Amino acid sequence: MLPFFNPLVFFQGLSIGIQDDKALRSIDNERLELDPFEDLDVDIGDKRNPLGPRRNHRAGNGGRIVTIASSAALRPYKWRSHYAASKLGIIALTRVAALEFAEHKITANIVAPGPTDTENRRLQSSGGIDNEKEAAEMRAREARIPLGMVKPEDIANAVHHFTLPASGHVTAQTMLVDGGVLMT
Repeated sequence: MLPFFNPLVFFQGLSIGIQDDKALRSIDNERLELDPFEDLDVDIGDKRNPLGPRRNHRAGNGGRIVTIASSAALRPYKWRSHYAASKLGIIALTRVAALEFAEHKITANIVAPGPTDTENRRLQSSGGIDNEKEAAEMRAREARIPLGMVKPEDIANAVHHFTLPASGHVTAQTMLVDGGVLMT
């Protein structure tokens, strides 16, 4: 079990619609302290302690941004172009944030999970959501994962890693948590 931690996770379960093309760096320092993503019209779902990094930034301690993408951004699958493209977009957006917020000692990193053992995934593999042909391909991919399906705790551990003080100089990195699926 993980000890309690409070990382700031932007864009989890991404449902994104950027309405403005302003660069992240166009957000002035005063506004950075208020809300660094106010110029972006983004549905970020569950906000976990949205004041944490800003409070740290004002104290000169920097902060952390950890986004959740997917291994599908690096190895796409048939019939999932929209999914792969959105996850690759998360990676690009996070890397830009890493460059633009570095001067404020804010790191930005990505966790890219592979197929994860969730109720929804089990329903998909059984053919309960997608058609049987897609479900059969999904089961075949799952059977080839060297370490087996990813557990939600594996993803939480990776996020935790990026929030540790020892990761203070790790930025713009994508950590695959995929059980080896990219090797297959």
